[in-house]
Amino acid sequence: MMRDVEAPLKIVIAGNHDFSLDIPVFKQKISEANKLAQECLSDSIKKEFGDYGTARRILQEAKDDGIVFIDKGSHVFHLQNGATLKTYASPYTPSSGGEWGFQYSGAHDFNIEKWTDIVITHGPHLASWI
Repeated sequence: MMRDVEAPLKIVIAGNHDFSLDIPVFKQKISEANKLAQECLSDSIKKEFGDYGTARRILQEAKDDGIVFIDKGSHVFHLQNGATLKTYASPYTPSSGGEWGFQYSGAHDFNIEKWTDIVITHGPHLASWI
């Protein structure tokens, strides 16, 4: 779907449902599934969602198509017109009580640098920064 978008730069960040990109959470989900089933479901889960790092590798391989997967933090892009675009990205959202990816409880430090042009987040939870 992203390959079909006609744009020179397509920025992608993860979100809370992208737990396979949050390796500690992915490992925890597999461990919990094994306990609940009282058998090893690791192979069937990995067949469905990929192994640790598979989703990240697929996103990184899409870079040749103008798709750029970025992790939390500041990123600088040099655009075709010679301009520089400074972004800050965060996949993190407040915990919703379940074990999903990229969630936090309590305060979260976003560390958005001064002179950032665009902030890209999965959720509109920047009250501590504003």
